[in-house]
Amino acid sequence: MAWREYHEFTKHTAEKPVSYTHLEEIDDVKLQSPAEYKIETVPPAHEVKKGPLSYEISAASQENSVEVKRHLVLGGMIYPVNSYPALRSFFNSVKSNDGVQIVFQNTQSAKNN
Repeated sequence: MAWREYHEFTKHTAEKPVSYTHLEEIDDVKLQSPAEYKIETVPPAHEVKKGPLSYEISAASQENSVEVKRHLVLGGMIYPVNSYPALRSFFNSVKSNDGVQIVFQNTQSAKNN
């Protein structure tokens, strides 16, 4: 079960400690654009390491393909109530960077501009 399926971190404060069993997600996704499209922009690499939590994401383009690599590690432990703001910040960063877009442009439209 992916981390986003069981905790949203919508509250600004916690009333109870948060616990996780060890979880690791590794993604390596390759996208090939159709011939009439080119890859215009890819998101910058991003890395966050906070104790037993770590997150890395990067995207690299080559001609009409892009490869996105992502690695998320949640160390299994109980996070006390006072560490909730840092935990929430970490997961908000993960959510934000997971939502960054890759932009494709129609090559015909690019010639007309």
